[in-house]
Amino acid sequence: MTAQDRALRRRSEILGAAATVIAEKGYQETAIADIAVKLGIGHGTVYRYFDSKRHIAENVIEYVIDKIALLVADVDPDSAETLEDYAAQIGTLGNRLFDFFLTHRDLAAVFFFESYGVDKTLTGRMQEAVELFGSFVERYLDNGCRKGFLRSDLDVEITARAINGMILAGALRAFQAADPDAQRDRWIDAIRTLMLSGMAA
Repeated sequence: MTAQDRALRRRSEILGAAATVIAEKGYQETAIADIAVKLGIGHGTVYRYFDSKRHIAENVIEYVIDKIALLVADVDPDSAETLEDYAAQIGTLGNRLFDFFLTHRDLAAVFFFESYGVDKTLTGRMQEAVELFGSFVERYLDNGCRKGFLRSDLDVEITARAINGMILAGALRAFQAADPDAQRDRWIDAIRTLMLSGMAA
């Protein structure tokens, strides 16, 4: 393993430990020393890779945003040619997003509960990310309208943001539920039903 590989691995370990500690203690109560203790390293080692606790939180949040963007962008919005394909595509996207948050619970806690409490700059970054996710959903709605699956007069821009809000609310509810898988399935089914019935052509 090269020195660069070791550095990347250590950086990743620090971010993972930071997400765990921040999820447990909250951003404001977390100190660099807490993250170092979690890894069994000196806090000076942490400072070799990150300037501050805020720098670490920023990187954790950016990691989550990038992962969500990749999960959504990986499915071609124009690929659905039939109503069955479109319904399956909605299910695929919903499952990917919900499963990401349920599998990475520490990251979900930082994303949902801590990201808006760091500072105004990161709050702005979160708002940009939510808008980006809305633009992704907009592309899927556009395809649904073009292919005749959804109403041609649908306000795609606003509806996309509304669906985006439902997905995030559902993921948060599933994250907090005693049976997260069942909660996930109910939310995905409800969103799909709303799209294919309430917005149907």
